[in-house]
Amino acid sequence: SPFVVSCVIMMRLPFFSVYQPRCRRFTCKILFGLFILTEIIFLVSISSRFEPYLAVLDNMPSTRWTNPTTRRDGDGWQHNRITEPSLASLMTELNRKITNRSPPKKYRLSGIPPRIANEISTTRKNFDGNPNQPSPACHPHFNLALPNGKWDQNTKFKKIYFYHARKAGGSTMNKYLHKVARHYGIEILTVEWDGMEEPGTNDVDTFYVSHLREPVARSISHFKYQGRWNCPDLILKPGNFTPTRENANPIETWNQTGGHVPLSCRWYQHINSHRFRIMECAVNCYSQWFSGLACPTWNISAMEQYAVAKARVLRFNMIVVIEKLRDPNYVQAVERFFGVPGLTEKGIPYCERASKLANTKFPFVVRNETRESLTRLNEIDIQLYHELSDCLNEEGSYNNFPEWDGNRFALNSFNKTEKKRAVWNNSRTHESEQ
Repeated sequence: SPFVVSCVIMMRLPFFSVYQPRCRRFTCKILFGLFILTEIIFLVSISSRFEPYLAVLDNMPSTRWTNPTTRRDGDGWQHNRITEPSLASLMTELNRKITNRSPPKKYRLSGIPPRIANEISTTRKNFDGNPNQPSPACHPHFNLALPNGKWDQNTKFKKIYFYHARKAGGSTMNKYLHKVARHYGIEILTVEWDGMEEPGTNDVDTFYVSHLREPVARSISHFKYQGRWNCPDLILKPGNFTPTRENANPIETWNQTGGHVPLSCRWYQHINSHRFRIMECAVNCYSQWFSGLACPTWNISAMEQYAVAKARVLRFNMIVVIEKLRDPNYVQAVERFFGVPGLTEKGIPYCERASKLANTKFPFVVRNETRESLTRLNEIDIQLYHELSDCLNEEGSYNNFPEWDGNRFALNSFNKTEKKRAVWNNSRTHESEQ
């Protein structure tokens, strides 16, 4: 912008003025003009380098999307509920963006890559096919998601797909679903860190499961067990690293899409684009994980990520709400749905033991100002959480959970040895082709 150009020129003027007494007046004017021209060319040439950093701003909640309707969460903290625009209008806007995008180029610094544009188009088509799909948190089912956005009620499932959201009770859910898969002899795939798969796009008939936890509580837990100290230091350097209050990270910096820092995506040559992958997250993490669209270079806003995330997760078969596991009736309803007991058997998350020991030595207290700040930053995720889970607060909502239907699953269809052999053969074939 002209303001940036002026600032840079003014910063460099003192260096240029050193040579002014040694040159004639006309010559100085010529040199000064060339100086300004080179500064402009320099700024234009590097402007694209700043796109990934400027694009981070699009991932933050924007007031132009919000309608300040105040509500309270279950823990009593206020936030502004997002009511506009509608999910359909957000999907339309995102579809316009990918339709009008410029052709992809190799090593392109910004822009939506073709594979991501295809994923967004698939989500949009599936959403248009059934825009009034109820929340799978309150209405779980045994219908198979099809690629055309519709459902199949006859095909048998051969695999369970579990999307593991970090620090949201996912280790406990992962342990339970592996128990379910072993009990019925079917395959299970757990995905963590990467973006969520669009239901109906897997080659194998798949049953989709995920889970939710209140976003602010999840963010604080993520900081406490993975953001306060670096987990590799606690686990891999127990003799060389001693956690103290002095070397602990402050929670005041835990306010970015990548935890303490803005999210950055790594470039991968074989896919010719950046790849979304996020391990530490403090802000609107469900929207990032479920959509897989948070790479800053793709310039997709937080509200557009929310639209894709919600449209995608609505096509899941089951969403488990972790806070409800305190209710025995809810636990019984979920166990009847899967036909296997043991839902509340706690899993062991990564780094929990070492972090818990460090937090015991140096107790962590969350101030009200910190909680209020995280509430404001996570207002999009809070909206998504309530839209998917508030229906469970209605009386008799657990009665909507059907009981396990063994006829809908291809029991004992998974052979682990044959699966490993197939993966090995595919990898050998891929290496020979290269």
